[in-house]
Amino acid sequence: MSRSFLTWGLAGLVAVRALAQSTAAPGNSIEGTVVNDRTGLPLGRAHVALRPAQAGLSAIGVDTDDKGAFAIREVEPGRYSLSALRDGYVASSICLMGVLRLPQIFAIGAKESIANLTFRLRPFAVMAGRISFDDGEPAMNIRVEAYREHRNHLRHGYVLAASATTNDRGEYRMFGLQPGSYIVAATNERPPAADERVRETQALRYATTFYTNSTKLSEAVPVRLEYGQEIGGIDVFLARVRKVRIHGHVISGLTGEAIAATIAMQRVDAHNVASIAVTVPGAFDRDKRFEIRDVTPGAYVLWAEGSDGGMALVGHAPLTVAESDVDNVELTILGERAGSAVLMVEGGVQLGEPVHLRLEPRNERGKVVEAPAGAEGFHFSLMGDDRYDLFVTNLPNDFYLAAVRVNGVDAMPFGIEGIAASANRPFEVVLDPRGGRVSGRVLGSDDSLWSRASVALIPDPPRGRVQSYREGSADENGLFVIRGVAPGKYILVGWLDDPPCDYYDPDGLAGCRAAGMSIEVEQAGEQNVELKMKALPRR
Repeated sequence: MSRSFLTWGLAGLVAVRALAQSTAAPGNSIEGTVVNDRTGLPLGRAHVALRPAQAGLSAIGVDTDDKGAFAIREVEPGRYSLSALRDGYVASSICLMGVLRLPQIFAIGAKESIANLTFRLRPFAVMAGRISFDDGEPAMNIRVEAYREHRNHLRHGYVLAASATTNDRGEYRMFGLQPGSYIVAATNERPPAADERVRETQALRYATTFYTNSTKLSEAVPVRLEYGQEIGGIDVFLARVRKVRIHGHVISGLTGEAIAATIAMQRVDAHNVASIAVTVPGAFDRDKRFEIRDVTPGAYVLWAEGSDGGMALVGHAPLTVAESDVDNVELTILGERAGSAVLMVEGGVQLGEPVHLRLEPRNERGKVVEAPAGAEGFHFSLMGDDRYDLFVTNLPNDFYLAAVRVNGVDAMPFGIEGIAASANRPFEVVLDPRGGRVSGRVLGSDDSLWSRASVALIPDPPRGRVQSYREGSADENGLFVIRGVAPGKYILVGWLDDPPCDYYDPDGLAGCRAAGMSIEVEQAGEQNVELKMKALPRR
């Protein structure tokens, strides 16, 4: 998968403007071309950067000529990475050497030359539209934001990917976008000046409005972008609503008393999982009663963080806001709970090396917990208000996680409640050494060898099986082996740049099903397959 290098500190590169026709003295060299992935035409003015992967070497940057050619001369022997970028295109570290993919980190020896390299850069996507007031007049100087949806296991959220400000016609344009699903929001919410107060009698005020024309994130319509795509007409009419106040108390889960804390709010999406933070003014009075002003009606998660007796407390709860003020909210926040776990291996097989536990909270605000093995098992602390998924890392070949028993019940399908953590009743982490093995080679739809392709096994269906995902990579000959596969049905896919679907999205696997192949893995079973992708990864 390509990585973005747009934020490189290019000032740190050695400014070498060496073109293919350079007359530099002979020595180690790296030569190739940069082309448009869509058309195959050469790209002049692309910047190619050679960066050292070991101390004592210098970074070198060169620009391509009008034929897209570049040459880096007098390269000191050592280990490097190579990447390319150009205005209008997504930066890439994917470089082909003939039909093979150049490793991310490669070595060049004394009196050695590397030639016939090719970077295929893909044009970035563009989104444009118009923001208007509810009466149709253009909205000038309005901030428009694009949030890109992302997933990792069951952690799901949105990250601000781009923003723009409307001109005098209410128009905006955002460029440099990578493929993906975006939520678009337009906001006219400017805080009043220090000497200015919003009149309490002002019933309706403009609020953040999502495409298409809703103040609720749960009703926002995602915009899907592909490489090189320019989508216009993403228009939004700013909505006016009655903003309300929220009053209540934060309750310590230790003493049951009201405490002062830090308050935060997040809008939640249609799945009540992913969220976007909201900037809202909030304050506590002398009676430890909080007030949050200027809240737009919608679905939220209310968060609080504080302390009681020196112990850190955190908690959250869903909150639905209508068009009336909300009073008497009580949010109980809990502290960390000491937890423990023990390993149980089916068949009594001994582990050669110690393994680690990783507990990932499903809410993106939560903290991932790492638990290395100790002399008496595993010990950790979980926040009582979070739900976690447990993973085991550093497993031996052919082992897989078979169950996580909490009070005798397997919690893997639905997650572990943090409040269930106990130092006296450890979780039972059950490992099975009879995992399946899937091997083979990856080919493109044109029978080309996909050297160093990424490969993934996606549980099908995926719900309740997040620990069964398996990822790997092919070697220079397109050969791969994935071991320790839990029994069940899977989608097997491969890709060079980007996967054909967001494979952690349980509702978005259509692209992977269409491009890859279905397989079923039995306990201790072995399969050797030829993975011929039916369609190229999305461009």
